[in-house]
Order: sequence, then C-alpha cells, then structure tokens
Amino acid sequence: MYPHPRSPYARLLALAGCERGDVVRMLGEDGVEGTLSRLAASGVYVAVEEFKGNEEARRGSARLAFAEPDFDNPGLAHELEVQSGGTRSAGTRVLVKLEFTAALASDTGVLFDEYGLWNHAQAIWLPFGGGASVALLVYAKLARIPVRWFSHVDGAEVNPRFRWGARFVSLWGRLCGAPLPTPEFAPLSASPRVARWMADMVSSGRPPCVTTYASSAVRAARDATEQKLSLEGAAFITIGEPLTEAKRAIIEASGARVIVRYAMTEAGIIGYGCGTGAGSDDVHLLRTNLAAIQRPTRVGGDVEVEGFLFTSLLTSAPKILLNVSSGDYGTLEDRGCGCLLGELGYRTHIGQIRSFEKLTGEGVTFAKSSLLRVLEEVLPGRFGGQPTDYQLVEREGAGGLTRLTLMVHPGIGAVDERELKDVFLHNVGWGDGAMKAMQSVWQQADILEVRRAVPISTKMGKVQPFHLERKKATTTQAPAA
Repeated sequence: MYPHPRSPYARLLALAGCERGDVVRMLGEDGVEGTLSRLAASGVYVAVEEFKGNEEARRGSARLAFAEPDFDNPGLAHELEVQSGGTRSAGTRVLVKLEFTAALASDTGVLFDEYGLWNHAQAIWLPFGGGASVALLVYAKLARIPVRWFSHVDGAEVNPRFRWGARFVSLWGRLCGAPLPTPEFAPLSASPRVARWMADMVSSGRPPCVTTYASSAVRAARDATEQKLSLEGAAFITIGEPLTEAKRAIIEASGARVIVRYAMTEAGIIGYGCGTGAGSDDVHLLRTNLAAIQRPTRVGGDVEVEGFLFTSLLTSAPKILLNVSSGDYGTLEDRGCGCLLGELGYRTHIGQIRSFEKLTGEGVTFAKSSLLRVLEEVLPGRFGGQPTDYQLVEREGAGGLTRLTLMVHPGIGAVDERELKDVFLHNVGWGDGAMKAMQSVWQQADILEVRRAVPISTKMGKVQPFHLERKKATTTQAPAA
C-alpha cells in the first residue's frame, strides 16, 4: 500500500495521519483485529459502493474517487481472469494467481475431511464465470475433478471470452492429464434433470456433491422429493445466497446434506460450514486467508446493523482488501465447536449472514432481512409453495414513485390476491411500534401489487428474494438544425 501512492488505502491512511510505523506499532499493541478496528474508526475502510467505484469515499471534507482496478494486487502475475457474478453491479474483473486457488484447495480439503466428501463424485451447477472457474481449479487441485458441469446459462448468451475461457481450461486440463468437464446447458427449468442425475449417481454407489446456488439446490431437492427419488448420501455445497432454515429444511427432506460456503470473488472463500453448526449458515472464518471485524452501518432511518469488513492476508490474494465491506452483516464470535475446522484453530464463527441492502418506498425503509422471513416462511406456510416461489421486485413506477411487486409462481395454484397482500403487509409490520407505523404507510400508499409470474433470475442464474428492476437508459436525439 505505502509504496503505491494511487492505492486507495495509501490515500485513506494518509487522511487518517497513519504512517507505516504507526501500523506496525498498533499491530504489536492490539493484534490484527484490534488494529483493523482502530483503523476503521479513523476512516480507513471501504464501503461496497466505494469499492465498486459507484460512489465517492467521503471522509470528513475529503472526497476520494476509486475505480475497481485500483484494488488489484500490484505485484501479482496472474494466470486466470474471472468475473464476479454482478449481484450488485455489472461484475468485477478479478485477476487470479494459481497459488491463490491452491490455498483455497487446502481449506477445501479440510472441509472434505470433516464431511467425508472424498469419495463423492464432484459436480457443479454454476454458470460461466468466476465461481465455476475457481471451483473447477480447486477440485482439480484436490484430484477430485468434477464429473459434470451444469450451467444455468447457454454459452451463446455469455461474453465470448467466458465461453472460450471455459474451453481453454477444459483443453488445458486434458493436456495435463486431468480432463475437466465442458459446460452443459441446464437452466432452472432443468432442475428435474439434475435431480434425476443425482439420484442415479446415488443408486450407482457414487453419491454426488453438487456445488451450486442455494435456490438451485432447493429446486433440485424439491424435484427429487416430488419424483420420489432418493438423494440419501448426496450433498450440496451452497454458495451465492443465504442458506436460511427454510431452504435447509427442503434440501434435507430429499435426503441430501447441505454445506454452506461463504465467499466473494474478490476475496475468495471466506468461510465453510461448521460441522456442528449453531445455525443454518454457521461458517468458520478462514483466518489464514482473511481477517474480519464489524462496523456499525446505517441502512436507513434508525436501522443500524453490524456490517462485516474483510482484510486479505495472503500475498497471492487477487485484490488487496483492507477493511472492505462485503455488503453483509450478521454475527461474528469466537467459540469452540468440536468440529475439525475448529480444532485446527478456525475458532471465529460467522452466522446469520444477510445483505443490508434495503427496500425503500414512500419514505419508508425496511431492511431486506425483515422481509426475508415473510417471503420464505410465512407466505409458503400460508399459501403453499417453496421459498423460491415468492420474490419482491422494486421498481420506479409512474410519477417516480417506488412500487413493489410481489411475484408469485403460477405453479402454486389459485390464491386470493387481496388476502395475500394483507398477510404480507401484516407480517411485515409484526413487531414493535416503529415497524407497525412503517407497515401502515405502505398500506395507505397501496405500494404493493401481486403478479402471478415466475420469479426473476439474474443473468448468472440466481433467484434472489429481492430484485431491483432498473430503468433502461434512454437517449433523446436533438432535432436536426
């Protein structure tokens, strides 16, 4: 950081009046996490939108503008270029060194030990891009090359760079004597096919372990249950979305186990699921790779959450992170648990992981986490269906007013839409007086409409509980002179 004046951190540290010697002294006095907390309190941190280059970093009267490449590791000679899924933006370009994937493989090997996955047939159900490429390389490093690669998107739909990149990696593997699978198109509607393949593998004595999005795992598990196919002995490693209790219950009802992986393309694998987890998404922070602290983050009105800030510790890390926000919050605690990851010293647990992005309408803000329970538990319990059958879409309507559309999958059957809206709004307002007041404003404004349609998936195949419908840019041409 210090040898590179254009480094975002060099500029933030300079504003904080913190020289290299000061950091060394703080590390000796307070250790890594203590030093990071002191730096964050002095303004040395990077918010999500600042990291993406979408907003200026404001520290006092200073205004700093960053671009995504500013965070690249300047001393890194990379062998692979990947891109994040673009949940919050168009995606981040990340330059990866194979040494970095080797470090991730070491942690994954411990996970395989804990959950007995060495004899499973590995597979991935992920689209072209960073997550799939890194997963292929990690499993190849462990000599557990995936036997199938299902992709949510067709090769014709993606940037040719990713399509040719996938072919190159596959060819490279063959030349090295480790033939990697080529992607085969399997959209969300193909979940019955994925379920049947998994059941066939179980029957053949080679139970599969499929790395995929949590909602995709729910679809495959649900289809297996409906078709009376046994996934006993199979496993899912879920990524990309929170694994809620509702999702876990559906997956486990099929007979399969589910293991959480918490990751960011820019940071690598942050944590793996605890073998004796206290919750559905209880993960061990991989402290040899990353340090983590929390910083109070205001998400609208009087709502404040404990947001995560991550710092990279590996010299091979593709992005240099110093107190960078993941856009998530949850719990962070040090405790013993008895599983192998804990015994090896990974005592820091992260749990109840949620995004603190918000939905706002009529001047009223709800943290998305307050709506998740309604979408994934209350509505399926009352009207039927699964957690992935309901989705809340935010868009700008007529007159610039924010409208919320509750997408309800047509497969659920007949539903009284008036009752559905009443149940939704009642449960959103469940709780203290402030929540009731906000719910009342939404009800008075009639902000919510119901649409019977399949929930919208991202271009990378994820089905998020919340979807922001952005306006397309329009251009007005001046009349000819």
